[in-house]
Amino acid sequence: MNALTALGLIYLLIVASLILRRAGYSAGWSLLLLVPLVNMVAVLVFALSTWPVEHKLALARVEAGRADNDDYWLALEAARKAERAGDCDRAIALYKRIIETGGEHPAVMEAEQRLADAADALPADRSHA
Repeated sequence: MNALTALGLIYLLIVASLILRRAGYSAGWSLLLLVPLVNMVAVLVFALSTWPVEHKLALARVEAGRADNDDYWLALEAARKAERAGDCDRAIALYKRIIETGGEHPAVMEAEQRLADAADALPADRSHA
């Protein structure tokens, strides 16, 4: 490998790391670009997936009452993720906010059902708090 190729790879890794960090991912994922074939799949997955920064923005919009259609679905996904992780308080707060601001959005119906299920699953001493 000559010096120019090495410099090109270093440049690629630095730029990829900066892009990944801005999207909300760890810069370490840029190392996948060094693995043949894996690099092509990694770039495709990165391009087509929902980035962590998009989730944060959607949650901020829902909490501010300025959400659009996709924001409610991303907020619902975040609430489900919090529920699976055992962070019931966060999940319940997100479900309530979706219900308060969602109007007639289809995500509201699912949030209402999940909120009812979560309330049923709480211990008796917490359900009245």
